[in-house]
Amino acid sequence: MTAAPPSAFVGRAAELARLVAALDEAGQGRAPAVVVEGESGAGKTRLLQEFAAVAADRGATVLVGRCVDCGEAGPPYWPFVEALRPLSADAGPGRGTAAGAGAPDGGIGDRPGYFEQVLDRLEAAGRRSPVVLLLDDLHWADRSTRDLLGFLLANLAGGPGPLVVAAVRSEALVPGHPLGPLLAELRRSRRAEFLALDRLGKADVAAQMATILGARPEAELLDEIWRRSEGNPFFVEELLAAARAGRPLTAGLAPILSARLDALSPAARSAAGAVATAVGPVPHRILAQVSGLAEPALLAGLRECVDHHVLEADGAAGTYAFRHSLLRESAYASLLPGEATRLHAAYGRVLSATLATTSPAAGPGPTGMPAGTGRSVAVPPVGAPAGVAHMAAVAWHLYAAGDAEGALSAALAAAEAAEAAAGYAEAQVQYERALELAGRLPAHAGGGLDRTSLAERAAEAALLAGDPARAVELVEMAAAGAGAADASRLQLALG
Repeated sequence: MTAAPPSAFVGRAAELARLVAALDEAGQGRAPAVVVEGESGAGKTRLLQEFAAVAADRGATVLVGRCVDCGEAGPPYWPFVEALRPLSADAGPGRGTAAGAGAPDGGIGDRPGYFEQVLDRLEAAGRRSPVVLLLDDLHWADRSTRDLLGFLLANLAGGPGPLVVAAVRSEALVPGHPLGPLLAELRRSRRAEFLALDRLGKADVAAQMATILGARPEAELLDEIWRRSEGNPFFVEELLAAARAGRPLTAGLAPILSARLDALSPAARSAAGAVATAVGPVPHRILAQVSGLAEPALLAGLRECVDHHVLEADGAAGTYAFRHSLLRESAYASLLPGEATRLHAAYGRVLSATLATTSPAAGPGPTGMPAGTGRSVAVPPVGAPAGVAHMAAVAWHLYAAGDAEGALSAALAAAEAAEAAAGYAEAQVQYERALELAGRLPAHAGGGLDRTSLAERAAEAALLAGDPARAVELVEMAAAGAGAADASRLQLALG
């Protein structure tokens, strides 16, 4: 039985009205940002989608970006790259490409100038129409994105300008989460309003169920789902789908999601697993190469996933993504270790081959990896946002696949790509990962890799990223293994 479509938008009228009011206030120089907080399944993304539609109807330019789950090694500034891409055609002389697409006009090291470019681009767009910048899954934001967001909100406060709306998963914000300091500063400075999405009341749950069933739910079913979901909208949908399919209802959602995925055909489960292993939405041509399925079986599996509302297809972009991150996490968790390793390795291989066909002719290899040694991965050309993102994805996949030699080369290339995009925090992560990987390999496998030079590059990136304490530790690491010729220079740098 085909799963019922997602329910209508219910129970969030007050929150939607507040965002619409904030858009008006932003045009008058107040409320430059709203942070939407809520647990997984509370409807944060749905609220942003509904608001985007209302804002567009009111003549606003709506820009949307989503953070990806790669830890601190994700592509720098990725949600801004994604969101601001529609404005790239408006770049004037000397403005470079779309914000986040390449290095700032001043070159590597000019991160303040880079931030100014993004601010100018948003303000220029705002002079033509109201602007809404939506950033989803902010709990996965990379360090550079967090820094840029803090800069923007500090400089947008006090005058008419764009409205920034960011959604964050509340339970992800455990003590020590890297997003914590930024959110605390936004609360203290009142540069952002915090909008909490509470769980739905029983009447709203009944209305949500009625939109799916086409009639008011039976009292017994309503009571059961209300009790088990505790008013979480996504849980309501999944519990109701399980009840209609005749599956038992459980206290937790994990068994419900697992049972839903298990009910798919083998081809559909394979397609879902391939999408779950990816970084962000996946183009069909990439899926065709990594899934291990013949094209007819892949198409049938994807169609089944879309019909059952496990995946969403973006016809304009030609990509597939999970309807909800909890479904993606469940699908990934269901993979056997060997399946996950194979998929990560396939993604690394395919994305690396894609980069090789779009990069300039091979020249010197990544820093510390001379051309022709090991398995190098070409650095994408500066100004190619997709190339920077793909390079970070290659490094992530090869690392997750346990391919130390391939991941080492990819990490070095990703570090240089991140530096070219002024993503120094991400470059530092990649250099330090390369140091870790180099320690796993015999000396000959690293192609003569100079670990002293690598630690020094990591220290430079850490300093540019605003982490001098870690830079000191890395310079000390470099000095410990340096020869006499480098020791004095490193001691000077340490001082």
